[in-house]
Amino acid sequence: MLTKDVVCNYIFHYLLLFGNISNQGRFWNLSKIYERREMMLNQMILVGRLTCDITIEKSEDKDVPKENKKYAVISLAIPRSFKNSDGVYDTDFIDCYAFDSIAVNTSEYCKKGDIVGVKGRIQRIDRTSELQLIAEKVTFLSSKKPEEE
Repeated sequence: MLTKDVVCNYIFHYLLLFGNISNQGRFWNLSKIYERREMMLNQMILVGRLTCDITIEKSEDKDVPKENKKYAVISLAIPRSFKNSDGVYDTDFIDCYAFDSIAVNTSEYCKKGDIVGVKGRIQRIDRTSELQLIAEKVTFLSSKKPEEE
């Protein structure tokens, strides 16, 4: 059975073998390894089709994280990877918020039906508000083919 100490010992010997640490720094570096293991990560990646054309709006609302900035709501349709009891793939509709240049570029180059990838984070303004998906990067994957329109 692997315990925390055994795993750290393996990591230490691996780093020692490849010259990243020395024997003198053994205990200090092991404490750094323990700290890294407890790091949290807030990241999401979504790939789906745009459900509508994107429009840019200017925010003056306190609920939007960056006041007085341009923003857009990117609404994605994402089919599930399994069928329901009727033998049909259900689809989830998820809204993401994009700000400034990300919002402008997405509205300029993408239209309804295009497939995009969104990388971002989940956040809440305060304890009473809903969770929001904030887009940090939008990748244009493919355009809707003319015969699909």
